[in-house]
Amino acid sequence: MENQIHFTQKLIDWYRNHYRKLPWRQNATPYYIWISEIILQQTQVSYGVPYYTTFIERFPTIEDLAEASEQEILAVWQGLGYYRRAINLHKTAKIISSHHRGIFPSTYDQLIKLPGIGDYTASAILSICFGKPYGVVDGNVYRFFARYFGIDMPLGSSLAFKTFKKLSNHYLDIDHPDLYNQAIMEYGALVCTYQNPRCHRCVFQNNCYAFNAKQIDQFPVKKSKKLNKIRYFNFLVIQPSDGLIVLEKRKKRDIWAGLYQFPLIESNKELQTVEQLISEKGSHGSFMTDHNNIKKWNEKAIMQRLSHQRLWITFWIIPFCNQSLKNTYPIEQLSTVPLPMILSNFVKRYF
Repeated sequence: MENQIHFTQKLIDWYRNHYRKLPWRQNATPYYIWISEIILQQTQVSYGVPYYTTFIERFPTIEDLAEASEQEILAVWQGLGYYRRAINLHKTAKIISSHHRGIFPSTYDQLIKLPGIGDYTASAILSICFGKPYGVVDGNVYRFFARYFGIDMPLGSSLAFKTFKKLSNHYLDIDHPDLYNQAIMEYGALVCTYQNPRCHRCVFQNNCYAFNAKQIDQFPVKKSKKLNKIRYFNFLVIQPSDGLIVLEKRKKRDIWAGLYQFPLIESNKELQTVEQLISEKGSHGSFMTDHNNIKKWNEKAIMQRLSHQRLWITFWIIPFCNQSLKNTYPIEQLSTVPLPMILSNFVKRYF
């Protein structure tokens, strides 16, 4: 294996010649880096950049974010998924604005206490914005080190994190931690990729354990996958006669927490008939006074894949309800309401 100085310098030299010109790199303030890192936690860069640009245009400062409503933030976030990230952004913005005078904390102990900020995000902010020697460990770092050193430790355990964190800190350029951390993440994103790694372009090829052992596809070692949970969602699209639609806010700490949805009946199987729907109606039974008007919008349930969950979704149209309804919204304003993407797509097609 190469010594620390040679390894680190080679990595930084590669980065200087190949890095992508991403918008948050043009002016690496703590606020910009924080927003970018949260967006990219579960999102590909190519998909995340437009969201980042829109988000910064809408909330240019941390004070703007703190003063915004949760609904405004979720509406901008719509389509990124993992909405708890956006809710935590709002909470952290409020804390920094009120308790730190709008100035980002510059110590690890302060950052790690903020909602939605873990070791990786804290290390990225401290190294990139404050020049502090904290090595980052994300999926790209895991993958690169696992292949380079031949580490067959399953990811996800505390022992694996400690091992890779120690390596990241060991190879860190303490004089340029910002360059080193961005370089190793960029290397994993562009060269040592998850699928079809570009080994022919790899400057570390000669010393890479996985390449020389012809075991690239065996690293990193992952924990066995959890079985996907299967759920059946029946959304009631209830339309009074006056151009309104009924929505409810999803309050459970579950998928889509904080977003709005049509009244929902969750069943233990796909419902085929109105009679089956009525038998499952529960608290939404009062909406179904005229059974003859209830119709399925999609004959076959639409499948939505989420992490460790698979949703089968059916929309039931209830065109008229002759009672006083709560939680109604003008149909023409639905574009301003934060909805899960599959509901937003339905709205665009149906209305």
